[in-house]
Amino acid sequence: ITHRQLEPLHLLTESAERIARGHYGETIPDSRRKDEIGRLQYHFQQMQRALAERMSELQQSKETLQERNEVLKLAYTQTQEADRVKTSFRHNMTNQMTGPADAIVKSVTKLCEHYHDNTRQETANNVDVIQQEGQVITDLLNSLIETAESEKGKEEYV
Repeated sequence: ITHRQLEPLHLLTESAERIARGHYGETIPDSRRKDEIGRLQYHFQQMQRALAERMSELQQSKETLQERNEVLKLAYTQTQEADRVKTSFRHNMTNQMTGPADAIVKSVTKLCEHYHDNTRQETANNVDVIQQEGQVITDLLNSLIETAESEKGKEEYV
């Protein structure tokens, strides 16, 4: 009689052990009993259902976080690439300005050091070089500004 009375408790114990080992989908059988064992079995069923539901929610959250992580990784990689391109662009623009700036320095030096010895034609040539190279630098700077404004406009829409 005792063995028969405790059999549902034994089955409940086995089910609880399987759930404890991570088998959250384990079903706990229904009981027709109205005594303490029946109530215990009923509450274990409720706990198992709540646990299974929570595990399902956690799995969904994990999958969502993994998807978002992948999106963030991609965005980070794209941002790094964009920064690299911008830096390369700035270096390229700066390098393009070096030649004209050197030419301006040479012409200004000639004008300053040989002011009294220069002919009008030499002075005019140096001034023309300064103006032409200054225009080259101005055009490069305008291009840089236009690019920056264009990028700023794109960022506002993102």
